[in-house]
Amino acid sequence: MRRMVKKSRKWTVFEVIGFVILGSFAAAIVFPILWSVMTTFKGNLEFRENPFGLPQVWRFDNYWTAINNFKVTIEAGAGLRTVTILEMLYNTVLYAVGGTFFFVLCHYMMAYLTAIYPNKFSKFLYWLMLTLIVVPISTNSASTVDLLRNLGLYDTWHGYFFMRFGFTGMYFLILHESLKTTSKSLTEAAEIDGAGRLRIMFGIVLPQVWGVVSTIALITFISTWNDYMGPKLYLPTHPTIAYGLFEYMRSGNNAISGSTPMRLCGCMIIFIPIFVLFVIFRDKIMGNMSYGGVKE
Repeated sequence: MRRMVKKSRKWTVFEVIGFVILGSFAAAIVFPILWSVMTTFKGNLEFRENPFGLPQVWRFDNYWTAINNFKVTIEAGAGLRTVTILEMLYNTVLYAVGGTFFFVLCHYMMAYLTAIYPNKFSKFLYWLMLTLIVVPISTNSASTVDLLRNLGLYDTWHGYFFMRFGFTGMYFLILHESLKTTSKSLTEAAEIDGAGRLRIMFGIVLPQVWGVVSTIALITFISTWNDYMGPKLYLPTHPTIAYGLFEYMRSGNNAISGSTPMRLCGCMIIFIPIFVLFVIFRDKIMGNMSYGGVKE
């Protein structure tokens, strides 16, 4: 019988400092979330008297009140129409899923073109993208709206998807470098077996960089889900939940605007679906980041 003796490991000063810094950073993220969730179950008077304690009476009806007041009034023909949270949820799923799909698809296709086929045209596209990265685009919203109006694509889903089909961003560089490390022997073997270019692009090369692609898709989906300015500018008659939260916070209803718990309830309506999505896919996404494809 061998006796396994565990030796106590001494922590170094740098490890202790790093643990304290990371622990403080984690607490700074987790504490506001827990405090916000706890506050949503309080009444406004109780929140003012006891902002950091547990609720004395758990007000679960706060969420029902928030959902009933989560509405956006839009123009519909010659009149007005009220959009409820269910319709906003449908618009949000279409906005986030469709926008993410076309955004990631275009980035992947252009990165594949420039990384796998290093000809003069692909090099031109690569350097053009690098040039466009340093060009400020924060002031192009007005011109984009005007262009969409002239093309008849303003306030339409196909116009929005057309807008998302672009590749000028940092994710292009990440995918470009990832695709350069893929196995060329698998590509050559697929060509010998008679596989077409699309079959090689999506059936042979894509699985090798799927970890990077899926992570970019997740990050893009979260940022698109939380985007309220895009729907407000380009899809004013198709409000999303983020757009609805923007109007919810500006509500003239005193029960909402004058109550911190009710305002936080509106924030939780957006936060909970994203949190559930992250909990479900965190192991898969993190695992994909550390699991590489077959390389030379």
